[in-house]
Amino acid sequence: MNEITKPKYTTRPILILLMGLPASGKSTFAQLLQEVCNFESMFDSVTIIDIDEIRTEMFGPIFQPEKENEVQAEKFKRVHQNLKSNSVVIVDDLHYFISMRHRYFEMSINENAIYIPIYFSNPEKVCLKWNFGRGSPIPSKLIHEIKVKFDFPGQKYKWDAPKLEIDFSRISLDGAIEKTLNQVRIEIENNKRKEEESKQMSLNQNSKESQVDESKNETEKLSRSLIHDIITEKISQSNKEDINRLLLKEYDIPLSSIEAPKILSELRKKFLIWKEQKEYEKISMNLFLEFLNESLSN
Repeated sequence: MNEITKPKYTTRPILILLMGLPASGKSTFAQLLQEVCNFESMFDSVTIIDIDEIRTEMFGPIFQPEKENEVQAEKFKRVHQNLKSNSVVIVDDLHYFISMRHRYFEMSINENAIYIPIYFSNPEKVCLKWNFGRGSPIPSKLIHEIKVKFDFPGQKYKWDAPKLEIDFSRISLDGAIEKTLNQVRIEIENNKRKEEESKQMSLNQNSKESQVDESKNETEKLSRSLIHDIITEKISQSNKEDINRLLLKEYDIPLSSIEAPKILSELRKKFLIWKEQKEYEKISMNLFLEFLNESLSN
């Protein structure tokens, strides 16, 4: 096998979901993948959850269809537990229905794991040949039945599309392992890039919000200062006359009235809304007068 480039370390767990016909090489692949990862010290740990081992452990070597729900529940439980504490979890089962695969896709989302489904697409005749070579532990009829009802991944949903498709009639075991590890590296890098982009977007958004807040605070401060100058008559005589005239016309009170500060305070709030709608940037006495003329003359 050629030297394999080590993927960069990831703090996220990885769920590798194997799917394919019986006797398609999934278990042999899983074992070698685990060995290579451990030998290369790529991850903290790599665990295989093998449905056949769970089935035998729970109910012995004889397949009992009526017990299969219990077996699948135990498998799901173990995957979930190991995903919380292991770097990489390889799930070795047929997963021939979409519903079977969707449970683990959802789990990967809930556990913030990198999800890598791998489809073993060996032709049925190759699987039958391999099954015969190991003493036909699986009835040929069963392999054919599973092939007929197999929900081929990715045909219905985008999330269900395999990251890799392995056909051992076209690629060697070592080649498949190297291809898989390269894909793992790509997935880690892609997820790292997405996390960095998300982090940068968040920083940019926070920066924009901060700038908006600062701008609003400054506008608020300037508008209050403007009203204060009007009330204390620290404005030109012509501006004072214009404001006095508008107040008399609209509210029947002069600028010198005790009620004027309250009215001007309310007008200031309306002025800020008007200014934002007009998309004016700076606050000035002339702009406030423009607002008064436009608002109080209507």
